[in-house]
Amino acid sequence: MTLPGVGVFSGENTSYLVKELRRAGFQVRAVWAAGRKSAERIKRELNIECCTTDIKELVIRADVDLVIIDSPPPTHSQIATNALRIGKHVVCTLPAGLNLNDAKKMIQASCYYPTLLAAASSPLRFLDQIQRIKNMVRSGKAGRVLTIEAKLKDNMNECEQWKLDNRMGGGALSLLAAYITDILSHILGEQANRIHSFSVRSSNHSACDSFSAFHLSFPSGVYCSANVAFSSYFEFELIFTCTKGTLRLDSNLNVTTIPEDLIRFFDSSGNAQGRTESVNESEDSEESETGNEETANETEVETINSVEIIKSTDNPEGKEEEEDQPPIKIDQGIQATVEKRNAKTETSHSFICSSEMPLMTRGIPVFINCIKNAFLDGGYDPRAWDQATLDSTPVANFGDVLYIQGVLDAARRSDRTGEWESVETNEEHDSSLMFQHEMNLYSEVVDALQI
Repeated sequence: MTLPGVGVFSGENTSYLVKELRRAGFQVRAVWAAGRKSAERIKRELNIECCTTDIKELVIRADVDLVIIDSPPPTHSQIATNALRIGKHVVCTLPAGLNLNDAKKMIQASCYYPTLLAAASSPLRFLDQIQRIKNMVRSGKAGRVLTIEAKLKDNMNECEQWKLDNRMGGGALSLLAAYITDILSHILGEQANRIHSFSVRSSNHSACDSFSAFHLSFPSGVYCSANVAFSSYFEFELIFTCTKGTLRLDSNLNVTTIPEDLIRFFDSSGNAQGRTESVNESEDSEESETGNEETANETEVETINSVEIIKSTDNPEGKEEEEDQPPIKIDQGIQATVEKRNAKTETSHSFICSSEMPLMTRGIPVFINCIKNAFLDGGYDPRAWDQATLDSTPVANFGDVLYIQGVLDAARRSDRTGEWESVETNEEHDSSLMFQHEMNLYSEVVDALQI
């Protein structure tokens, strides 16, 4: 069984994307770049046979069956529709176009040949912590979700000028809010129906919004408060307030639960290595109420060659018990973390997992493997893929793209009006697409039977 040849429309993650595609066994046949100098540099650095600046030249290549779009948003709709209409599989990064009209064109093209793969790349979905939180929320082990707080700040690369122009699909709302919207709907299993938003433009970059705050309302009664911004540092945070406790995910993908009992559901598979911090107060002890109060529950976590050594300074009498316990092993690359907590006011459980790899690209290898497995299960034809295999993974489809663009368009309307806006559901549009899909299947059956 062979995998389809791949053509990549380059963007900011091209080098890493090509590297992971080759590692998974895909043959990268051609790469598109916006300029001649960029094409020559990519061809030299990545050892690509064909690098072109012509979109049509890459799409019509006979040795390319899978097109991966990592280019700026203005090109997404044109590339995806042209590729799908001539029988190419398509994977597109978010936000997948400039607006809702672009998303409609893409989903219409995907329904023209329903047997083609039309997927959206959202690497944050494939983070192990996101999947565990999703399982906890959907299983009800954390109780009913009441509110969500979300935050995403990312460095602004001024070398890519299109990111500084709203007309080119740039700005914090388009580039960052799309990922927050997708992650929340993926975890909750439902789509927002209303949004209230406002955006602020920086004096240095007046052509795009550098900060955007929005509120989402879901049909189940969940409310989310989120803000996204271009900043000089990276920051990511998700806080789920549920009826049975709180779940928090930070920039280093450290998961903290309050109360500590919730972490056992997060840690149920046995793969996650956690650390419990709790101190039993003694009624007869007077030292715990005096000078040792601030250092009663201070824990230092140090990592040496994937071995976590825990040194506790608050309980000298319990050293013998700690020495009998085997060391806890965690993944390589986990950095040293120091946390201080007040034993009299808080107990918590933390799942520590941090890495030097950027958060926005950390899920790409898993995403590529999901695409690979779908083609391998499709049979000996390199162009065939298995729908059931892909549906069992977190891979997003073009229906999710349509929803995300509906949220972004509603956010822009809310920014202008200052009112809550409804997210367009496109029920009539979906019904027409289903009718078109059924007619295409009917035509294929008629042609096969030669009626």
